[in-house]
Amino acid sequence: MHTVLCKPLAVGLVLIAASKVAAHPCDGAAAAAQSRPSSGTPCWAAAAKRYGVPENLLRAIAHVESRFTAHAVRAPYAAGNRDGSCDFGMLQINSAWLPTLARAGISRDDLFDSCTNIQVGAWILSGLIRHHGMTWEAVGAYNAGCARLTAERCSSLRARYAWRVHDALATLRREHP
Repeated sequence: MHTVLCKPLAVGLVLIAASKVAAHPCDGAAAAAQSRPSSGTPCWAAAAKRYGVPENLLRAIAHVESRFTAHAVRAPYAAGNRDGSCDFGMLQINSAWLPTLARAGISRDDLFDSCTNIQVGAWILSGLIRHHGMTWEAVGAYNAGCARLTAERCSSLRARYAWRVHDALATLRREHP
């Protein structure tokens, strides 16, 4: 009788443990986001200088990505995330970056800290600028990874995003001359 009760219990515990290991990187992100501070103001200039990217461009990307919302989360399969990934924080850092960031000691939950998110966004943008040059293609690549897209679709998505950032730059310049 004792083994009859233990076997289902053991199977249940194994299944629960397996489900914890295989959790999606987006699981619990909204709750984690709400518990993080959302300052970040002094971090823009430091991140821009550290990674050699224009501060106003970094701010324009944050405006387009989240309207400067530190706790923003874009869920998997939401508009723009058809690959099952999700995005975190002010600069909407994609979950595909999590393994790389983990090696640097940065967790998903750290991305809800504005300064950390700004630093990571600046680092990603600097790599794209190194690859594409200081071009609108680099800006478009911040939003649209094209591994699973046709060249035409990739170009279209990147151009549309770059125009949105261009417009945000103009707006930010008018509001903060």
